[in-house]
Amino acid sequence: MLHAYLSLLGERAKYYVGWTLAEAVNNAAGFGFAGFDQNGKPRWDLLTNLHIKHVEMATSFKTYIDNWNLRTVVWLRFVCYDRAPWNPTLLTFTLSAVWHGLWPGYYFMFLSSAVFTVAARKVRRNIRPYFQKSKLKQIVYDVITLLATQATITYIVFSFVFLHLDPIIFFYSQWYWAIHIFAVLIILVLPKGTSSHIKISPAPEHGTDSDPMLDSNKVKTS
Repeated sequence: MLHAYLSLLGERAKYYVGWTLAEAVNNAAGFGFAGFDQNGKPRWDLLTNLHIKHVEMATSFKTYIDNWNLRTVVWLRFVCYDRAPWNPTLLTFTLSAVWHGLWPGYYFMFLSSAVFTVAARKVRRNIRPYFQKSKLKQIVYDVITLLATQATITYIVFSFVFLHLDPIIFFYSQWYWAIHIFAVLIILVLPKGTSSHIKISPAPEHGTDSDPMLDSNKVKTS
């Protein structure tokens, strides 16, 4: 898995370079100006498309998507998520796959992402409260979810890289489809809500505004 992660780190680098240069060009032309913040300082993040540190240190699918391809996420929310009559998570990921193209790898990745998104949400609702009773437990939870998120992202993104069906099937067969199966089991076994006997006030996660595809107040998981 470490070798796979390092391989995809190099793959992500081209997006980091391309989007950062595009942002710089747009800012130089004045298109990235977003007004002033509460301290009166100018903001130049109107066309920011990613936050590299938060992507690489993401401890959840929400944090990862909150900070990756931001302008496309805004578009997907406007044209699909906010208008979806049912299961906006699945429909939005499906639209994202169609928007990328017709290669099988796109559909493998985005439909898998919909499954992992629901599974991650259930883990957060049901497991996270038990780790909020002390600072040490919070750190342990963050480390575990960091490793789990990065491993899962690495696992599913290979289908985006391979594109063709045969290498995708071969790759996941080498893993015995283990993470897919584990995610489905989480969805089937864990209840929807957080344990009622634990009262917590979860701290906000790093990143940008709430991600439409992961907003737990709006997404239907049934």
